[in-house]
Amino acid sequence: MTPFGGHSIPKSQLVNTYWQLESINGQPVKAGKNSRRAYILLTAENHKLQGFAGCNAIRGHYQRSHKQLNFKSVAQSQMTCHGHMGIENALLQALHRTRRIKIHNHHLALLNSQGKVIARFNARIKQYKAN
Repeated sequence: MTPFGGHSIPKSQLVNTYWQLESINGQPVKAGKNSRRAYILLTAENHKLQGFAGCNAIRGHYQRSHKQLNFKSVAQSQMTCHGHMGIENALLQALHRTRRIKIHNHHLALLNSQGKVIARFNARIKQYKAN
């Protein structure tokens, strides 16, 4: 019996999966008290990026070709949150520097142009369904 009621979980796909930030630049990321965890969600329609960076909502677009991935026109809302801006700035910088990805089961790694992992995400079990 698996921990999910006997059902095996399908391997996660890059698109339409809620990717929760686990680490950035090798450092674990935890949500603060009374706050949400940072995440990204890539949708197939118009290659959109949406998410939450720890304080602000983020949005933009992505371009993908096999294991290559580039984020474009990434913007954020303009709130200032004490204690969360370090994670937010590091995530935005990682998105800007991303050139490749690796997906293994339910884990996504963003890699820079030298192939170094700059951010790691875990897939949430429930996948996003586009309307």
